[in-house]
Formats: sequence, C-alpha cells, structure tokens
Amino acid sequence: MISSDFKRRVLVFCIGLAAAGGVLWVNETQRPSQLNIARNMLGGQWFRIDLGNQHVGYMFNDTQLEPNGNWTFNSTTHFLLQDSSAKTITKSLTFAGHPPYDLTYASFENSDGVQTEFLHTGSTYSASIHRGSESNEVELDWDFTLKDFLGFEAWLSEHRPQAGASHGVRDPDFEKLRIVQRSYRILELNEQGYVVETSALLAPTVTQLDRTFRPLSLSMAGLFTIKRAAEVDAVAVKEMKSKTSYVFSVDQRLVNHTRIGALTMRVYNAGKALPQQLDLNREVLSAKGNPAHYIGEELKYPITARKIQTLLQGAIGQLSTTRLAERLVDVAHHQLRYAENNPAKGVLNALSRGYGECNDFADLLTTLARAAQIPARTVFGLAYKDGPNPVFMYHAWNELYVDHQWIAVDPTWNQTQIDATHIPLSDEQSAALMLAHTHKPIHFEVLRTRYL
Repeated sequence: MISSDFKRRVLVFCIGLAAAGGVLWVNETQRPSQLNIARNMLGGQWFRIDLGNQHVGYMFNDTQLEPNGNWTFNSTTHFLLQDSSAKTITKSLTFAGHPPYDLTYASFENSDGVQTEFLHTGSTYSASIHRGSESNEVELDWDFTLKDFLGFEAWLSEHRPQAGASHGVRDPDFEKLRIVQRSYRILELNEQGYVVETSALLAPTVTQLDRTFRPLSLSMAGLFTIKRAAEVDAVAVKEMKSKTSYVFSVDQRLVNHTRIGALTMRVYNAGKALPQQLDLNREVLSAKGNPAHYIGEELKYPITARKIQTLLQGAIGQLSTTRLAERLVDVAHHQLRYAENNPAKGVLNALSRGYGECNDFADLLTTLARAAQIPARTVFGLAYKDGPNPVFMYHAWNELYVDHQWIAVDPTWNQTQIDATHIPLSDEQSAALMLAHTHKPIHFEVLRTRYL
C-alpha cells in the first residue's frame, strides 16, 4: 500500500524552512533594530535544493517594503522527486509598518489545492481555509509581531554568541495552525562564520553562515542540502536520475500476515536508515508524545467541516472511548475504496470521490478521531504486501490516544490492532531509505515469526 504522501514528507523540511522566519532570512549588519534588519533583507535570494547529488528543487525568498510602510516576506519552495509530481508551497507574511508591527495578514498555499488566509482581527486571528469547494473559518489565539519573526537575526547581531550558545524564537506553523517554539544552537565559529543547528520538522538542520550572517549552505541529516545559487541554476530542476520503486523485497511470503504477533528480519543495504536486524511486534508505536499536541484542527485535518461532523454524529452514539475508537476505524475503512496510485489530495476530496490511497484512509481517521476529541496522528512507515512477489511498501496508518495510552490501528485494512508487519519510520528514516534504495536495492530476510 504505497503512500504517495511519502514524496511530500521526505521533503517536508523544505516547508518547515520556508515557513520559518529564521536562518534563510538573515541580517547582514550589526543593527539591533528589527526595522533595520528587515531593510537589509530587501530583495530576493535563490537557493538550490539537492537530494544526495541530484537537483530536486529550489527555494526563493523575497522581502518587500510596501508604499504604505508595511513589510512583506514572500517565500516559494518547489521540489520534484519523481514521476513529474512536482510540489510547490508558497507563503506570504505582512507586518504593519507601525508599532507594535503586528502580523496583519498571511497566506499559505500548497499544490494539493489547500489555500489559507490569516487575517488579524484585533485581539485574535481568523484563518479562512479553502479545501477545493469546501471552506471554513477557524479562530486562532495568536500574538505575533515582526520582533518575533526576526528574533534570531536580532539575537545574532546584538549578542554575537559564542559556540554552545542557544536561542529560541516563536514561529507560526501554518500547517498546524499554531505558534511553535523553534530553537537555534551555535555549534562552532570558523573562518567562514557561524555554524548553526536549527530544530526543524524532519530533522535538525545545520547551516553554515558567513560573517555577515548570510547562509552559505544548509544540510539535513546528510541527505538534503540547500545552497545559495543564481536563479538559472536554482530553477533547473530535473526528475531524479536514479529511480526507486518505493518497494523492498522480502525473501519469503508471510502466510496470514495480519495474524503475526512478532517478526524478526535481517535488513540488507539500508545503511544507517535501519538497524541490521528488526525485532517487531504488533504493539509497536512510532513515538509516545504528549496527547495535547495531537488534537484540534490542522490544514490536513478539517475537523469542523460539515462532512466530517455529519459522519461523526452518525458514529458516536452511547459508546465508550475504546468502542468509539474502534467504530471510527470501521467508519473510515468503509467510507473509501482503496485505489493505488490515485491520491485524493485531502480528506474532503477523498470523501467526495469515495476512494483514495492509504494516507487518505489514515488522514480521514485522524480527522474523525480529533473531531471526537480523541488525540490522533497519522503514522508513516513500511508494511507487508502479500502476493507472488511479496514486498514491504510505504504505508500509512494511525495512532490514537485511548484510555490513557497510545494504540496503533490501520483503517485501510480495518485493523483495530495492527499486526507486526507494520514498521513505523521517522521522516528522516524514510528519506534515508529512499536515497539508499536509489543506489542499491534494499531487501529483507525473515528470521522468525510468531503468530497470535
């Protein structure tokens, strides 16, 4: 069950970097004022994105001082991994030209057809979210100014920190519809300038800044690099030369695999992406995590949409939380028909079409569960697919917080408890596997199985 959303997730760090107000928009002077810092950013900068030695995307950041005195920061991130499925994310933030320089307007749009506008309404923000033909409004308790947006640059210019120093800034996460804390740490000072480690969505990123605080290069887990480039070089993106099928062979069929309670396999050619031996069980989780971080509306999870509320009202009844979670798995499973290589590009689109891929099933369940006040998240990894040529494929499922514990379920296969052939992966592991697989095929050898 291939998850097409994987292609987006392995480069989600680009979105995070584009959404951040930090390293890629930096001050080139020692002026402490946010206005002076912003003035030194005027104009545009191009960046080239590479996966390994292959050119897969670009980023363009542009700062403008409007005639009315407002400041606007625009960013576009574009990448192409495979099969001509290009992804583009655009973002714009406008700050008032007078104290306290509040964020007055912002917009966020991706190539999946989600458009969002954020408008400052006085004491709060209103987010207008457009998903195809569906639209809804969400009130956000935000407080964000130009001082927050340029906090990292101001810290560098005013304090000239030494190696080991760290600093945190507030940053809007437009996909999660919340303000998050982003941290920076100075790793070293060298002949070129500062080396900075930044918290990011996929993995910590390391950036080399020059002595005027401009980024020279950025790397993520040794897989992706972003380098300042001329426009003609940055935009010359081509499809990956080395193709990967996103499937990994296994040496034998697993009979009745949905009843496997424990599985041990040897892994070949995965490098550091996976250990050489995997010991799996049916209760494996991607992470623990604070349940409070996995509740509420996000761009991917339209919990207030009419279609979701209608489905939820028909499912709730007089059920315990455990029974409700099981019921929602069944509802998500029966709402969609599985259609490989036909991503719906959003929960509401999937409901309208009546079919989608595994990530559409999983995102639907995450949305339904959160609408029912059950903390939920979509999980990505590998899962076994049976057949004459059995393989492990990229797949998506869910983790729900029920009765004070996280449980793993799979709405695509209508499993209220997943079997041991599910291998949750971090985004960093997923990207590393994809890159390793382009060089030498990864495969698995089954050592032991234990059935329920």
